[in-house]
Amino acid sequence: MKNLLRFLGLIILIFICTCAGKKINLRLNLKQGMTYKYRFTTEQKISQTVQNQKLDMDQIIIMEYTYEVKEVDDAGNAVVEITYDRIDYMQDGPMGKIEYKSWEDQDEKPLITKGFAVLIGQNYTIKMTSQGRILEISGTDKIIDDMLKNFDLPADNEMIEQTRRNLKNQFGDEAMKEVMDKTFAFYPDKPVGIGDSWSAKFNLTRGFPMTLINAWKLKSIKNGKAHIDLYTKIKPNTKTSLMQIGDMKMSYVLSGEQKGYIIVDTLTGWVIESTTEQSFEGKVNIAGGMFGEGQEMGWPISITGTVTIETLEN
Repeated sequence: MKNLLRFLGLIILIFICTCAGKKINLRLNLKQGMTYKYRFTTEQKISQTVQNQKLDMDQIIIMEYTYEVKEVDDAGNAVVEITYDRIDYMQDGPMGKIEYKSWEDQDEKPLITKGFAVLIGQNYTIKMTSQGRILEISGTDKIIDDMLKNFDLPADNEMIEQTRRNLKNQFGDEAMKEVMDKTFAFYPDKPVGIGDSWSAKFNLTRGFPMTLINAWKLKSIKNGKAHIDLYTKIKPNTKTSLMQIGDMKMSYVLSGEQKGYIIVDTLTGWVIESTTEQSFEGKVNIAGGMFGEGQEMGWPISITGTVTIETLEN
């Protein structure tokens, strides 16, 4: 009996060690014709103190997309078309409450939401590797042109071109490449097992410029789903172009952290859901404009928020 118990204990130990040591190759394994629907929700609280006046703003942006795999080459690189399906925007701050829902008719759309209004049904295309890195993006120029038409800008070529530059800075090919890299380029460069960690660094130059130092850890694999923990150290990225607003130039210096998780389908490598909690703070700098040439002004800013991704039923 003792020998039998020892034998069973040995078998169990071998089984545990084998399972614990099993490694998987987390990669995108997409096929032509695959279609996914996603909802991205960004909730942020932005606090600023300008000339001793506290300015707080709550913001919620909900965007729903369809991702359709158009083709996949022999190297596993996939061409994916992304279409805007639905947008819900809410801002509550010093300017009052502003709301926009793409599925509701609004006679007068607030200026800040006019860019959103033209997005529904629009699409652009990305080409990505099996490791989630973005090789190229196309189709954003048409979207930006449609945004400009919807803004009803005065016939001032200089103002139109400046607005175009700012829109390209936020929504152009390179800007969207940064967004997509940040979203998908978390796949490790080698097989990983439970408890394994890997890391990568990304420089964001648009929106809120910052450097993201990411660390991921494979927490579990269950029922065909890989649960990955995420932690990011956020540092300032000062090597970026300034945002031009009229005669003023604006820049941000931000640092902080974010943490969360990603759940991935181990068969396709596609993200099923994720949640990221953000917290960063720093300073806003503005030069020129009303302050005069060569003059600048700065004030503190802090941002906390949550970004969630969820898969919707097709």
